[in-house]
Amino acid sequence: MKIVASMRDSDGSNANQQIRKLVDALGGGTEIKRTLPVPLDTDLFIQWGYKPTVALQSAKELRIPYVIVDLGYFDVTRMQCFSLSINGFHGLSMQYDRVHSLPERPRLQIMPWREDGDEVVILGQMPGDQSLFGQDIDAWMGRAASCAIDVFGRKVVKRPHPKMLNPWEPQLPALEATFDSTYVYVSWTSTAAIQTVAAGIPTITAHPANMAFDLGCGEDRVRMPGREAWMHDLSCRQYDFSSVMDVRQGAKYILKAYDQAREVL
Repeated sequence: MKIVASMRDSDGSNANQQIRKLVDALGGGTEIKRTLPVPLDTDLFIQWGYKPTVALQSAKELRIPYVIVDLGYFDVTRMQCFSLSINGFHGLSMQYDRVHSLPERPRLQIMPWREDGDEVVILGQMPGDQSLFGQDIDAWMGRAASCAIDVFGRKVVKRPHPKMLNPWEPQLPALEATFDSTYVYVSWTSTAAIQTVAAGIPTITAHPANMAFDLGCGEDRVRMPGREAWMHDLSCRQYDFSSVMDVRQGAKYILKAYDQAREVL
């Protein structure tokens, strides 16, 4: 199998280091610049992040299976882990058909659904991030807040992404500190929705790329579906890049899903 990975210009970047670990675990591959198209004989393409690089766009046009590597899904370990999206990104990527047969992995604890709380919290994201799929997040948060006031008749709080705050501004409390006071969260594609759904707080998920989209509420109803299969799928897509053994497990997941990835393109 010919594996090709597109690399960022900064050779020593964290993204490049983690991509190399994964490619090595897959048996090795070829590195190219993100500004170059993939070779025609590529069997699998790998890239950190969903930026529409020349390399990624060419892989799509050639119908080559591709893997998008990004930060992990579970907030406690997110910065030391990476997530895997195959033939897409997050909720719009391929779900491996046989994921139910894979062994259990580290995961978030699922808490019982709750029905109390006085506030509706709108979850912000970093402007311009590829996970927004072109949405102006500030404008969306304003519309979402207005809609939430009309629908729920509760206090609405807009929670910006922590990185949008200046160092001298009051910093936000941890997300989990808002669980007790929140009736419903509203998320575009924020991975924070994973934490809120696992914590049992009903969450409106507005875009299908959201990793909690299938469990989200509509704008006019509160849903409390089962979450075990969803959490298992998430756990099988997150791996610890500080562990050689776990990176190898991530490589095994990709190889198991490869035939399906090739067939569905």
